[in-house]
Amino acid sequence: NLIIEETSVGKISKTKVAICYLNDITNSDLVAEVKYRINNLDIDYIIASGQLEDLLKQNSKSSIPELLTTERPDRAASSILDGKVVVIVNGTPIALIAPCTFFDLLESFEDHNINYRFANLIKFVRLLACFITVLLPGLYIAITNFHEELIPTELLFSIVSSRQAVPITIELEIVLMEIAFE
Repeated sequence: NLIIEETSVGKISKTKVAICYLNDITNSDLVAEVKYRINNLDIDYIIASGQLEDLLKQNSKSSIPELLTTERPDRAASSILDGKVVVIVNGTPIALIAPCTFFDLLESFEDHNINYRFANLIKFVRLLACFITVLLPGLYIAITNFHEELIPTELLFSIVSSRQAVPITIELEIVLMEIAFE
C-alpha cells in the first residue's frame, strides 16, 4: 500500500520530487492537495527542500509552519504510517511532512523510545509550559495594572517599590523580556 509517486519540479532543473504515502490510510484529499500544489509550481529551479517548503505553504506570511521537516528516516516512516504525506526532494537530506499540527510541534521523536506514560507526562509538561509562556506575561500585566486588589497588600507594596526605579512601562518591560528570552 506504500505509494511513491515521482514528479519533477522546476523548468530548468527538473529536480525529482517523491510524494510518499500509504494508499489505504492517508486521506485522499490531502494527497490530492499536495500533488496539486507541487504540480502547479511555476519556478525555474529547486535546489533544496526548504525552497519547496516555502512554495508549498498556503499562507507565506504565517509564522506557524504548515509542513514539518525532518532528517530522520524513522520519523518520516512513522509519519507515513500515521497517515501523513512525506515529500522527499532529490539531493537533500530533509523530508517534508504534511500536514503539521500543533501537537506535532510539541512532540519530540525521542518520546517513542521511552515508556508511554513518561512520554505522555513530558508532552503534558511541554503543553503546560507553552500555555504558561503565552499567558503569564499578559496575566501579570492585567493583575499589576488593572486588578491590584487580587494581589496581597505586602506583595503589592513590594512590586510598587521595585517599579519606582524602572524608567519604562511594564508593557515595554515584558516585550523587552520576551525579546531577550528569544
